[in-house]
Amino acid sequence: MAAYTRTVPQATIYLPEAVANDVRKRAMQAGKSLSAYIVEILDRERRPTEWPEEFRRLYAACSLPEVVDPPPEDLDLTDPR
Repeated sequence: MAAYTRTVPQATIYLPEAVANDVRKRAMQAGKSLSAYIVEILDRERRPTEWPEEFRRLYAACSLPEVVDPPPEDLDLTDPR
């Protein structure tokens, strides 16, 4: 049986002591290792936070009806059906 391993690049960063202490504290509070916590932050930062400009232009060019949420339904939780 062949064993496969996944290599993960490593990086060394230098942080001011106050920043390092804060990040360690936040990682502990989140119940994560320091590495996992930093990866989570960096991954979140690299994701787009808004729609691409091309999509916004396309969406603005469409005539779409206004979406209205229906009122909530009254549920009878005592009905055995």
